[in-house]
Amino acid sequence: MIQPDTPLTLREIEVFRAMMRFHTVTAAAHALGSSQPTITRELHRLEKHIGFALFERKRQRLFPTLRALQLWEEVDAAYAGLARINATVERLRAADTGTMTIAALPALAQTLLPDAILRLLERQPGMTVDVATQDPRNDSVLTGFNFDLGLTESFHAQRRVEVVPLGVFDMVVVMAPSHPLSERAVCTPQDFAGIDYISFPVHDPYRAGLDRMFDAAGVSRRIRVTAQSAAAVSELVLRGLGVAILNPLTGLALAERGAVIRPFSPGQKFIVSAVRPEDRPASDAVDVLVTILRTICTETHGRIAAAVRAAPA
Repeated sequence: MIQPDTPLTLREIEVFRAMMRFHTVTAAAHALGSSQPTITRELHRLEKHIGFALFERKRQRLFPTLRALQLWEEVDAAYAGLARINATVERLRAADTGTMTIAALPALAQTLLPDAILRLLERQPGMTVDVATQDPRNDSVLTGFNFDLGLTESFHAQRRVEVVPLGVFDMVVVMAPSHPLSERAVCTPQDFAGIDYISFPVHDPYRAGLDRMFDAAGVSRRIRVTAQSAAAVSELVLRGLGVAILNPLTGLALAERGAVIRPFSPGQKFIVSAVRPEDRPASDAVDVLVTILRTICTETHGRIAAAVRAAPA
C-alpha cells in the first residue's frame, strides 16, 4: 500500500496532467497510449495515494475539484519550465557560435541595443542572443549574475562585476511640436513654472535628482501625470499632455516620431555602462558587442545634435 506521504511518481503526474489537458478519460488514455480502464484505475489509485478527490462526476463527465485546479497550476508551471529547458538545449545545439544573454534596462533595450545586435549578428550570423529587460545590477543570491553582458544607466563599481563605460549624455526636454517651449533654444528650470509636466514616480532616482534641482531654483512644476517607464512618458508627451525631461536616447527615438527635443540647462548627466560579471566565461563576442555599443554611443551624440538643430525654432 502506498503511504500518503510518499512522493508522487512521474506516471501519476502524467495521468493527472492528461486528464486536466484533455478533460475525458478516453482522450487522456489516447494521449498516453493506454486504455480507458487502465487510466480509470490509475486515477483512482492516484486519489487514494494523495488522500483527496481530484475529480467529481457530474452528468457522466469528470470535473476537476478546487484542489485539482490548485495542483494543476504547479504541474503546468513545472512542465512549462521543462519546455524552456528543452528549448534552451535546442538553441544551444543549433547555435554554431554560442548564445549570448544580455540583461538591459528597458530604455536601453529599446534604443541602443537593437542596432547593436543587428551589427553583431551581421558579423557573427551563427550567434543566438537572448535579451532580458531587467536591471543587471540585481544579482540573484543563489545564482549570481545570470547574463553575459548587462546595460545600465550608471557608472558604479559593484562586487563581482566589471563596469565598462560606454557613453555620457545630457538629459533632454521632450515635448509635442506645438508646445510653447519648442521656441526655446535651451530650456532652463524657470521655463517649467506653471506648465504641465510629466514625471517619473517619487521613488525614481532621476525624479529625486530633478526635484532637488527645481527646488533649489525655486520653481514649482505642475505635475499632471506620473508614469513608471520612459516609454510610457513618451506616449503621454506625444499626446500633448505635458513636457518631460528624459534620457536622450528615448528623447531621440521620440524626436524621430515627430516630437521636439531641447537641451536642458543645467545639464543632467545620463551615463550608459556595460556590466560584465567576473564569474562568466570570457567571450570574444561580448568584446565585439562592447565595441559596437561604444561606436553607437558616439554616433548617437551626433544624431541627438542633429535632432535638436532640426527641431522648429
